[in-house]
Amino acid sequence: MLQPLYTMNGFNWSDRRGVEGVGFVRTLRTLLTNNIPQLIPDLGVLVRTRWGESLSNKTTIGDTTYAPVYPIMMDLVVLLNARSLFGEDLIKDEKFMTSALSYVEQTLLNAEIVKPLPKALAPLAGGLLSRCLNSHKVFFESLVPATEQRIKEKDLKNMGYSVPKRADCIRWIIETTPRQSPWSAERVIYCALWNAYR
Repeated sequence: MLQPLYTMNGFNWSDRRGVEGVGFVRTLRTLLTNNIPQLIPDLGVLVRTRWGESLSNKTTIGDTTYAPVYPIMMDLVVLLNARSLFGEDLIKDEKFMTSALSYVEQTLLNAEIVKPLPKALAPLAGGLLSRCLNSHKVFFESLVPATEQRIKEKDLKNMGYSVPKRADCIRWIIETTPRQSPWSAERVIYCALWNAYR
């Protein structure tokens, strides 16, 4: 549906599913679900803060504030998803958050254009759109260093060192990757992005 080959920096999860999908399912069904009570207070603070910021510079007549609902809601949804999926650090990065919003919009646009095309035209159109609508590259490149840091933290924790406690999908995906063949930062990111669109 989302044409990940053209919208997720060239990744295609369906080619790699199978046994590896167990961690993916565990991340969504168990770890995210079990940690919702920890996430809710942080998400509530983010909503109240961003809502206040969004409405503070809008026109108010009497007791009514006039504001464009769609952009404000998209901003909130992207913020909350980014916090749940990628953690607190990245949501403070304006460049990352701008690319995250663009990524969502461009992914949906690209998917809707490519989806109805004949299979012979889809790679051509998808490739062209992927080069023109390239927020996925900025978004992906912003995630790589943070994810590599999380992988290092897991290794340090396994050696007995103290590491920051994090509650987000990147951490949970890293924890559920196969021990015999740990995933690269890029693979973890692909899985996190796949989680975001499921």
